Amino acid sequence: MRLSGWEDIEDYCHDRLDWLRKYVSLEQGIPRHNTIAGLVNRIDMMHWEGAKTVGGHYLLQKRTRQSKQ
Repeated sequence: MRLSGWEDIEDYCHDRLDWLRKYVSLEQGIPRHNTIAGLVNRIDMMHWEGAKTVGGHYLLQKRTRQSKQ
């Protein structure tokens, strides 16, 4: 199955609601596609921001160690 957009993801979740409730309560049901999109975009941005900070620090340390060898 190929999901090609946020609406497809919402439909997929509705089709598998019982299975999803094993992992997440979803007391108010499946979020709308625009809510899912906003959440995923926020996670992507937080991941990118963290990667810039943590990854940049890691790369700087690695380069510093390599230049001392």
